[in-house]
Amino acid sequence: VAAAIVLLALGAGGYWAWDNSRLPTVEAASLDKMAFPLPENPSVAVLAFDNLTGDPEQDILIDGLVEDIITSLSKIPNLFVVARNSTFTYKGKPVKVSQVAEELGVRYVLEGSVRLSGNQARITAQLIDAVAGHHVWAERYDHDLGDIFALQDDISAGVVTALEVKLVAGEQARIRRQTTTSRRAYELYLQAQENLSGQGSKEKTTLARNLLAQVLELDSKFVAAQVALAHTYIQEARQGWADSPARSLERAEKLIQEALQIDETYPGAYVRLASIQLQRGEHDKAIATAEKGVSLGPNFADIVRTLATSLMFGGRAAEALPKIEEAMRLNPYSPPNYFNILSRTHRMLGQYQESVDALKEMSARRPNSYVPHYNLAITYGLMGRAEDAQHHAEEVLRLRPNFTVRQYERDTPYKDQATLKRYADALRAAGIPEGE
Repeated sequence: VAAAIVLLALGAGGYWAWDNSRLPTVEAASLDKMAFPLPENPSVAVLAFDNLTGDPEQDILIDGLVEDIITSLSKIPNLFVVARNSTFTYKGKPVKVSQVAEELGVRYVLEGSVRLSGNQARITAQLIDAVAGHHVWAERYDHDLGDIFALQDDISAGVVTALEVKLVAGEQARIRRQTTTSRRAYELYLQAQENLSGQGSKEKTTLARNLLAQVLELDSKFVAAQVALAHTYIQEARQGWADSPARSLERAEKLIQEALQIDETYPGAYVRLASIQLQRGEHDKAIATAEKGVSLGPNFADIVRTLATSLMFGGRAAEALPKIEEAMRLNPYSPPNYFNILSRTHRMLGQYQESVDALKEMSARRPNSYVPHYNLAITYGLMGRAEDAQHHAEEVLRLRPNFTVRQYERDTPYKDQATLKRYADALRAAGIPEGE
């Protein structure tokens, strides 16, 4: 299998293998300074590639290519791959490979550079054993821009081969993603993703939808774009922007099912499908969907987080806790919503101080969000700390004046209605109005 992957890489375009023995050594990482114990499987962090074009506007394209490499590698069960959200925190910073390895708890670091000129792309990639302090693999590719998307697969295959990871039947195909061959479609897709990142707004979501419609006109089989378009409908249903939330969820599910018919291994599709099922109160379906996604993308942090979310809302908090911790290990610089799920899971287990700690971290990372405050109002209420609960209820109403207990009950999909009632009662006691 490894030999076949190498042949695929060699056949994809202009290619040079470097004499790795002549590459300079690097400062070795210290096992004693590792923020986390090294995983048993080969562990990899893929850094943002340097943009050598001299044009900052090309960053979005280059970052997208690297993100696709991370997604491809995340499908390999015998690897441990850190999420983009964490590795891209080093973008543009003069950090040493040893520092990256120590802070993320990995042995191997993949770095590279991209130079675009006219219709040509020159890409270099090098895999470094940070613990040993030397290169294990390095390559340089010259490609027409029409072939640039094949590089995602080539570099992923090179990493797998260099680490001597054995692939079982079907895994070789899984790392070769269904993507687009249209550069214009890809660029529009990346612009749409920029508008969907973070908390998002109705205006940005609408703009993203319009961009994605253009993408699918150029390439109707672009799986990631179909899933992103589905996300816009999920958002409008979740945020109350839709005239008919049920109809929006139906449109989203249809797009996802079409995407899965093209590429059933794309982890992002399972993230969105499980989200739809949770919003409908179909907890068992959401858990099964997330489990299928994890089986296909075991290193994809967001699908592991989605499984934790589904288990937690489904009343299986004891099973959810190790899953959200696993997701946070895959994504050490975890986004705020990871801390949200961690806090809710601890609260369901009666671990109130741990829940408070996670919510304070979430609030620090997203200071203008009302979500950590209403959860703190609930948790402090359950702890008997009425004054603290009231303070955070006031913060909720400052940040979201129209927030009500009824809205909380409508939007929070706990399977156990007794749990939902207990939390809603805590909000009432803290001073959140009932609403209609």
